[in-house]
Amino acid sequence: MTVCIAGIHEDRAGSSVLLVCDRRISIFGGWFSQEGNAKYTQVHTDWFGMFAGDVEETNLMLKEVNKSLAKLKAVPFETVVKRCRLAYAKVRKLLIETQVLPEFDVPTYRKFQELKRTDEAVYLNIRAKITAAEENWNLLFAGFDNRRAPHLFIISGPGNVQFCDSQKYAAIGIGAFAALVWLAFYGYGSRKPLGELLFGALSAKFFAEKASDVGQTTVVSTIKSDMAALFHFNDDEVSSVRKAWEGLPKHSKESVEDLENRMATTYRVFRSAFPSTVREPSSQKAARAK
Repeated sequence: MTVCIAGIHEDRAGSSVLLVCDRRISIFGGWFSQEGNAKYTQVHTDWFGMFAGDVEETNLMLKEVNKSLAKLKAVPFETVVKRCRLAYAKVRKLLIETQVLPEFDVPTYRKFQELKRTDEAVYLNIRAKITAAEENWNLLFAGFDNRRAPHLFIISGPGNVQFCDSQKYAAIGIGAFAALVWLAFYGYGSRKPLGELLFGALSAKFFAEKASDVGQTTVVSTIKSDMAALFHFNDDEVSSVRKAWEGLPKHSKESVEDLENRMATTYRVFRSAFPSTVREPSSQKAARAK
């Protein structure tokens, strides 16, 4: 019940990663939600992990990722992906063993896998429960590799990795679809000015608020490839962008008038040229009948 958005900016001076999210968190297995802290945490000097779904479970995953990466210095991208995926898989297995399998009196993940041979019906039933639980385990990673090149990737479900470097932006959470649609419509491109991309990422967050239970509070931060720092935007700055976005016209007044005149002319010419095809309005029929 959230939205987390990350984007890449690139120019001759280096690159930046943009992080935008709400503060809405899911608790008690998704039955309740409340305003919490920012939806991302630093898992390495050069990497941040964002989460969507159940806060306790995803935080366990990010802590395990941090344990795997924290002591490393500059890390090749392939190593980051591998370690993040292994950490996710480790905690996923623990969560399945503690939150799903007890309902079926199955003691371990290995015993669950054995059911595929011995009792396929039970195996499929458990598998469906696991799949439902996995919908609330979504992680988005953003950062820089050992060459200071920016990267984005998502880990979700049974450990699927979605690479997002080509499109230069990514989103997770219930508002992700709306955010991605907006960014595609906006024409997000990593070589555009940083301010333009920040406006696009923020407006994608505002647009995603139309999805169920995406919080209005907005957290915005940027990371620069050559600076060991995280730069935050305050609430007044975010409110200013929101006000500017909400004030944008939803349509072109000139185009609307042109289209209105075009259709009025078309209808008038058609009625004049083909009077036999014009139907009498029902209101006129009713008045004539009286």
